[in-house]
Amino acid sequence: RADAAHHPGQPSEMSVRPRFRKRGLGKHLLQQVKDHSISGQYTALISYVDSSAVDFFRRNGFEDDAILCNKYIDAVDPWYGSTFMCHIPYHHQLGDDLEHISTAASLNFLSQLDVGMASWKKVQTSSYQQQVIRFEQMKRHIL
Repeated sequence: RADAAHHPGQPSEMSVRPRFRKRGLGKHLLQQVKDHSISGQYTALISYVDSSAVDFFRRNGFEDDAILCNKYIDAVDPWYGSTFMCHIPYHHQLGDDLEHISTAASLNFLSQLDVGMASWKKVQTSSYQQQVIRFEQMKRHIL
């Protein structure tokens, strides 16, 4: 279980039947779960997500980034064929420092943060791809 100071929420066993998908029902369910007035206070939502639903969860604010999700990994038991994902609301990620900053400045800061993270992710992905290529070349050379 996670440390009590982390206060993660765990939506589990959520699903929309295939014939009802693509109608916004899953998105609506997640919005309800994310709403602090409905779900209570949490620092993150964590869940093992079926591999077929990873893109859906990404589109709805969940990340599978190992660094972001790491402190919550022990809070739940893994599911076979699933991906551990978390949703960390911005106000918890950035702390209380933004409370005294105007909304426009906060949005600008968040926009810059998003751009920086996208750039970092691109560099990291490229680096990882290069490592995989090198590994495959070494493997072919050995075999």
